Amino acid sequence: MKTETNKTDSNSTSHYIIHDKKALGLYMRTINILVMFAFFCLFFGCQKVQNNSDEWAFRKSISEGLIPIKDNRGLWGYIDTKGDVIISCQWSDASCFSEGFAKVRDENGMCGYIDKNGEIILPCSWKDSDVFSEDLAAVCDIDGKWGFIDKTGTIVIPYQWAMVNGFSEDMALVIDEKGKIGFIDKTGKLIIPCKWNNAFSFSEGLAMVADNNDKCGYINKQGEIVIPCQWGLAESFSDDLARIWGEHGYWGYIDKTGNVVIPYQWVICDSFHEGMAVVKNNGESWGFIDKKGNYKIPCKWKHASGFSEGLAAVLDDNDKYGYINSNGDLVISCQYTSASSFTEGVAEVKENGAVFYIDKNGNKIK
Repeated sequence: MKTETNKTDSNSTSHYIIHDKKALGLYMRTINILVMFAFFCLFFGCQKVQNNSDEWAFRKSISEGLIPIKDNRGLWGYIDTKGDVIISCQWSDASCFSEGFAKVRDENGMCGYIDKNGEIILPCSWKDSDVFSEDLAAVCDIDGKWGFIDKTGTIVIPYQWAMVNGFSEDMALVIDEKGKIGFIDKTGKLIIPCKWNNAFSFSEGLAMVADNNDKCGYINKQGEIVIPCQWGLAESFSDDLARIWGEHGYWGYIDKTGNVVIPYQWVICDSFHEGMAVVKNNGESWGFIDKKGNYKIPCKWKHASGFSEGLAAVLDDNDKYGYINSNGDLVISCQYTSASSFTEGVAEVKENGAVFYIDKNGNKIK
C-alpha cells in the first residue's frame, strides 16, 4: 500500500523523487487515481528498487537500519548498510521495518511479522497485511476482508472492509463493498461516511478527496469540505502546500485556503520538502523553487530529486549523480550512475557497477 523510495538511475527510463508515503491502490472504479499514481511513479518512484549489483537480485529502501534484499533463489532477508546479512533470506516477500516490525510472507503465501532479530513475533496467518503505522497494522483474512491488529496480534478493528490504508494522523482510509471511500478512527468508528470516489490519507489535517465527477478537493477530519472539489488531479499537503494540476496541463500549488499561491507553470514538480520543491521546466531542466514560487536553485540539472536530510541528488550532463545542499552547492561530486535520497544519514549509490551506501560526506560505509 505504501510507496516510499527515492532512487534515481541514469540508465533507467524512470527517475524517482520522494513521493507521498500514503498514496494507495483503489478499486477499478477508482482507476483515475491509479492513473495519476502511475504518472507520479514514472517520475517519483515506488517502494521497490532494483539492486543493480550481482550479489542481490532485488532490494528495497532502508528503514530502521535494515534493508530488505532478495537473493537469486527469490527469497527475502535483510542486510545492514555495510552489506552484512542480518536476517537470512528465507521469506517469499518482506517489507521494510516500521515501528520495530516487518511484514513477511511465508512459502504458503501467508503474512506475519518479525522483529529485527528475525524472530517471528506474529505467526504468518493472514492472507495479506500492511506494515505497522501508529501502533496498528491492516490485515486481511482468508475471505478478503480487512481489519486492524495491535502489536500483540489482537484484532482491534474487525474484518469488514474491502480495502484499507494504514493509519495516518489517527484516521485510516477505508473502502466499502461499493468501492466508496471513508475514514475510521482507532476504535473502528466510521467518522467520515464512505461516499468519495477517491482519496488520499490525511496529511497536515486535510485529506484529498475526489467526488462523483472525479474532481479533487480537500476535507477536514470532521468530513467537512474545506476546499471545494475542482481539480482533475491533486496531491496531499506537505509543508503547508499541495500541488494541483490545472490550466493547460501544468502544475501549480495551493495553500490550505485553496488559493493558488504558485501559478500553474510546471511540466513536472514534486511536493515541498524542507522548504523547497523540485521542478522541471519547459527546457527539460530541473531545479528548485521556494514556497513563494521563486527559484532557489536554478533549473540546470538533467534530473534532480527532492531534498531529504539537507541534501538532494542531482544528475549532470555526463549522466552522473552527485549531491547538492540547500544553497545549490555541489557537496558530493557527480560520480555515480544511480543515487538515492538520504535516509537515516545514508544514501545508496552505484559506481563502476558496485552498489553501496555513503554518508553525508560521501564516504563509503564500511
